[in-house]
Amino acid sequence: MAELATGAWEAQDTTVEVVEHELARILRELNRPAADADGDGDGVVDYPPPRTSVLNLLVRAEDDAAAERAAALVASLAVRTPSRTLQLFAAPDAESDGLDAAITTHCAIRSDGAAHLCYEQVRLKARGSTALHLASVAEPLIVANLPVILWWLGRPPSQHDRLLDLSDRLVVDSDDFADAPAGLSALESCTEAVEGGLELGDLGWRRASGWRQLIAQFFDPLDARRYQHQIRRVTIDYAATASRTLSAAPLLLVGWLASRLGWETEHVSTASGSLDGTFMPARDAVVDKTAVTVRVRPRQAPGTTPGELLAVTLDAGSARAGEAGGATFEVRWYDSRTCAATRAVLNGVREVARTVPLDRPSTAELLVRELEATVADPIYAESLARVARLVR
Repeated sequence: MAELATGAWEAQDTTVEVVEHELARILRELNRPAADADGDGDGVVDYPPPRTSVLNLLVRAEDDAAAERAAALVASLAVRTPSRTLQLFAAPDAESDGLDAAITTHCAIRSDGAAHLCYEQVRLKARGSTALHLASVAEPLIVANLPVILWWLGRPPSQHDRLLDLSDRLVVDSDDFADAPAGLSALESCTEAVEGGLELGDLGWRRASGWRQLIAQFFDPLDARRYQHQIRRVTIDYAATASRTLSAAPLLLVGWLASRLGWETEHVSTASGSLDGTFMPARDAVVDKTAVTVRVRPRQAPGTTPGELLAVTLDAGSARAGEAGGATFEVRWYDSRTCAATRAVLNGVREVARTVPLDRPSTAELLVRELEATVADPIYAESLARVARLVR
């Protein structure tokens, strides 16, 4: 059996040194040794019970509400990914300068005192000029020799933000970008600007992994494989956003197709959340050089999340002009929104329609996958680079 021990402290107009001191005090109390846990009869524990933390998680929020939602989500994941979490909130327009802080700690302590599983959340609100030095506030509180993951809520950071220099990995959710084209372009720029590079993770990219898998599976059969380099037209429908701007999900899907199939941007135009583009196969690709047209369209879809993918259709032509053939591949949400309907039509050969599961993972599940990932996804980096060139 395990006992849940908690500790808490908070103060306004405090200093980083005081926060460090109070955090250390609370952890010493929570890590109290159990009497004679080693069983040698002397009533003294030779070594204190160990704590477990696998990473530092910096959560950068733009408002209190977002910070609280993130805090609740991180707390729910503590058993799987125990961490020291620093919630960072900057208020540069506050009337006074200063630092407000709150500490919450939780430890699951076994009755024999043999092991602790602890996590700490430190909430830091930097006001006025202090907000301009948020990295200096956070740095002393980071546990040494553990990876540092920066989860940035909302729009991506500036490429000059010093929090990036403290971090091993930057995690964002591109589906939350109010202006996805600008956000994705800025994201690609800020990761390139960090000295030594910065691994990048995107919850939005992971959220759409099921769509990419279903599209890739169309070309597993040998009779369909040749059509992946004969695609002439791509149509992507997504749930319209209130702001009538393009969302990140369809843009990243276009970037993924372009990176995997060797397309280079020829022409792109955007208006009212739509995108019309022309792409050409790379010059060194041994395929037909016919242009590929791409259209991204917003659709009203009650019951869906604004910005999410609704349907993807790939139309492929024959390899030679005037030759019979061609194919169509389609994935779309089934009415229940729990499955996808897929259809592959190879003209004159076969037609296959299926209903298959399509995962809709929660933000908590996506964050766990990102925190547990050992390396960043190189295909995401390539796809993001294609999107950045496209929107610029």
